[in-house]
Amino acid sequence: MAQAKPMTKSQIIDHLAEKTDVPKKTAKQFVEELVMLSYKEAKKSFTIPGLGKLLVVSRKKRKGRNPATGAIIQIPAKKVLKFRVAKAAKDAILEGKMPVVKDNGKPAKKAAAPKAAAKPAATKKAAAPKKAAAKPAAKAPAKKAAKKP
Repeated sequence: MAQAKPMTKSQIIDHLAEKTDVPKKTAKQFVEELVMLSYKEAKKSFTIPGLGKLLVVSRKKRKGRNPATGAIIQIPAKKVLKFRVAKAAKDAILEGKMPVVKDNGKPAKKAAAPKAAAKPAATKKAAAPKKAAAKPAAKAPAKKAAKKP
């Protein structure tokens, strides 16, 4: 199965320019400035609301193993860059719960649904199993009639 290719920088800029009704040049400047700001602020942690947080984490020194020789080695302490994905992004991507956006660009708040009275577990209906689509039976190869002399 062929996997879809990720969007290129120019495709992202084209999409943003079209959706926000701004020139491509302005959209490009916005994307580049957001990237530069994230580089600058990552040391303190940089959050993009609804997407995630970029932060620097210090790792302690630890023991590891050389896979080729099996020898135990000391891995030095170092700083690494991590991106923690926001819950809203996880829900939207993994569960298909896309946030509804109002005209002003902010996510719409969901109206509070009235709580249903608690029902005992025994009264809940079990989900009916889905019936498999009936496939036509495979035809057996036709037997050749033996010719009589």
